[in-house]
Amino acid sequence: MKDHSRATMLTPLFARLITLASLAIVAGQPAHAQVYTVLHKFHGTDGSNPEAAPAIDTAGNLYGTTMGGGDLTCDLPFGCGVIYKLAPAGHLTVLHVFAGESLAFAPEDGSLPMGGLIADPEGNMYGTSYSGGDGCRPSGCGTVFKLNGQDKVVLLHNFAGGPNDGSAPVAGLLRDSAGNLYGSTGSGGVQNVFGSAFMLTTDGAETMLHLFTSAPDGSFPQSALTSDPAGNLYGTTAAGGSLNNNCMGVGCGTVYELTPGSSGWTETVIYSFLGGTDGLAPRGNLLQDSAGNFYGVTGGGGNTNCGSFGCGTVFELSPGSGGWTESILYRFTGASDGANPAGGLVQDSVGNLYGISTSSGDPTCGCGTVFKLSSSGVLTTLHTFTGPDGARPSGLFLSKADVLYGAAAAGGDTTCNSPNGCGVIFKITQ
Repeated sequence: MKDHSRATMLTPLFARLITLASLAIVAGQPAHAQVYTVLHKFHGTDGSNPEAAPAIDTAGNLYGTTMGGGDLTCDLPFGCGVIYKLAPAGHLTVLHVFAGESLAFAPEDGSLPMGGLIADPEGNMYGTSYSGGDGCRPSGCGTVFKLNGQDKVVLLHNFAGGPNDGSAPVAGLLRDSAGNLYGSTGSGGVQNVFGSAFMLTTDGAETMLHLFTSAPDGSFPQSALTSDPAGNLYGTTAAGGSLNNNCMGVGCGTVYELTPGSSGWTETVIYSFLGGTDGLAPRGNLLQDSAGNFYGVTGGGGNTNCGSFGCGTVFELSPGSGGWTESILYRFTGASDGANPAGGLVQDSVGNLYGISTSSGDPTCGCGTVFKLSSSGVLTTLHTFTGPDGARPSGLFLSKADVLYGAAAAGGDTTCNSPNGCGVIFKITQ
């Protein structure tokens, strides 16, 4: 039986981020006039433990994945995950139940989808699964899949692991105007460990963009890729980079750029985190503004109220003639403002940033927060999770109406198959 705790599936360094709790109590700035609503509590058979924010269509339906639940006999008793649709009125439909690795009585299928979904103009949805498929027996190295308009899943790629392919994709995908898909895998590649960045054509043919080597280019990429107007790609790695003593000898993580050229793609590290008062282990996607600046979060580093690992940061990378310059916009304290942010950031039309922290907040629960960070660096807590309303939030999406939609990977129904609760989908109106 596989252990479904995210701490065991990912690297020890990254796992420590997720399980770290803070005992410090420092006052934060509360928010006013925020309305938090639980749209759905998962119960197990309809999914459990959503690890990414939902996507939204023009009719207001939400689409996403859960890492567990569905068929609870698949990897008993946790389930292998589902794809869901949540209507504006609150009715949830399970569009696909994952079946895990290739079995004699079932076709090969994905298992444990952890990334979000993206759509093409025809309404097809694309995503990744952390394991399953027919590569890397017995449990599978993961897949890239397509959910077509008939709610049928088609596998586009089964990862085969190192040395020439990736395995265990954690994040979602990026799609270009030609329909090509881009993504990263958390392991596979060099020594079958350090991860990869890849491209898939519309017919599923794979091109390996980069195989990570830990130093100096990073290791264990955990984010989806972001593109700039010139077609360059950007992402983060949770470890690797400069192997300094602040990060247990495995590196504090990187922000990297992939540049296309006539002879293939070239990877360049544009920032290597230093730990300590700087960030450690960036988590989640990068956000780029119209001026070309990137914004992101690190799960550790910054303030040491949470121990030597740190409480995490919000950072900005700005381009210049001499390269990229990092600025720390906020260091979490591990109190009412939360700790260990993840899931990336979203931005509204006036430049406010929104994100989630996965721990601290409520001193009894330590279940995390949703926060708003103004352009002047003032952090406001929009919601503090307490357990029944969700715990360990995993991502946010900002609608055109400035409504925040998100997922919490735990909390909610604690009587379900997941011991810490099966998670919720929520919204916050301002």
